[in-house]
Amino acid sequence: MKSLNLQIIKKFIYSHQIEIILGILVGVISGSLTNFIWQNNIFAFSIGVVTGLIFSMFYHKFFYWLTSQSWFPSWILKWFSKKKIPLWGREKEIRRLIGEIKTGQSSIIVGIFGSERTAILDYLREVITGTPFIFSYLNIGPIAGDAQKKLEFGTVQFWEDALKPLLEEKNDDVQNEFKSFYEESKKRNFEHSSLETLFEQIDQKGWRLVLMIDRFHKIAHLDKLNDPSFFASLRALGSHANGPLSLILTIGESEQLLQLRTLDPGKLYEFNFMNEITLGALPEEQIEDLLAKNGITVTEERLWIKECAGGHPYLLKKAIELLNTTDRSRTFLSKFFFTSPKLETMKDQFLEEIVERELLQKNLIAHTDMCNALFSVVEGKVNMTHFKALNELRRQGFLDKSNEQWKIHSPVIAAFLSKKVQEKDQLCGVK
Repeated sequence: MKSLNLQIIKKFIYSHQIEIILGILVGVISGSLTNFIWQNNIFAFSIGVVTGLIFSMFYHKFFYWLTSQSWFPSWILKWFSKKKIPLWGREKEIRRLIGEIKTGQSSIIVGIFGSERTAILDYLREVITGTPFIFSYLNIGPIAGDAQKKLEFGTVQFWEDALKPLLEEKNDDVQNEFKSFYEESKKRNFEHSSLETLFEQIDQKGWRLVLMIDRFHKIAHLDKLNDPSFFASLRALGSHANGPLSLILTIGESEQLLQLRTLDPGKLYEFNFMNEITLGALPEEQIEDLLAKNGITVTEERLWIKECAGGHPYLLKKAIELLNTTDRSRTFLSKFFFTSPKLETMKDQFLEEIVERELLQKNLIAHTDMCNALFSVVEGKVNMTHFKALNELRRQGFLDKSNEQWKIHSPVIAAFLSKKVQEKDQLCGVK
């Protein structure tokens, strides 16, 4: 019991660092002022310290109220948002990716939520700076979604975009020499032998190109780029540890790589040198830590968030944001005296905005096998055809398996999907 109480105290201190620091500062300042005014009166000093502690207790609620007002300057909010990097439970994956980038390795990030994958790439570019790393970012999604680009985008356009950050380096002497090799490779349509020579130059300059290809699986829709020679060239250039090229690819599910036109269809030789990082659910202890860091201390709210999100960081983030939005809509006085919002109403909003629109309509609709497998669990009709998709859903944190029985991680989502089955609603879209 003693160790449990100590752990709770530690978590409280960790999640309220700003309030505690401000409380100490305000306490010391106000205590010193009152002490000065009352000429070394200990009682006056004590009143000042207590004032500081009270301020610290209600600081975060006051800040939420203040920033939600229409007259509050937007540039201050933007400044604060730049300082905050919402990893939302992905610290472990981030640390691993940073280590792999710094040792010249390549990785594939697998996760159904595209915005979560992109946020990780953005964060990596922000925290890893300076020589020898030069980052290049390509998003294949918009290219595959543009009718004209879809037909025209090939190897030349790809390497022009990928190598653009290298051409923007400021050292003129180095640049002039590099540009000549670049132009020569471009004349040869960036064929593999010319790319090898070009990357040898990159290596000699002491650079390392970190090429991030977001929504890599969308290359399957680009006829000119979806070619075995292109994937073979990527492998040859990126498979050397501490070499001049590191690849960071993002995809929605592992099976999407099999849709690419590789040398040996149905096999993934071109990508087996990469480390796969799957964005799955968090263990209970990490979920508790994440809620504490975000100031969710009321037991009722913690249970509601965990039941809705089922341990997946992206869904946890959305549930917390929804809770904070509801919190901001209260009156000024209720900011200081906590009253729990109607969680049942918020649950309906979570199901409509997050589960229906984002999980089903925006993401699962592009993963027909995973969608069908998820509903097979709801209907109790799991069979061998769903095997790969079920395991993918488990890796990504949506399903659990116990005593050979599959179960949806979030009971709230499970009940919602069961209702859709009963209503004979359209369940899964077409790829």
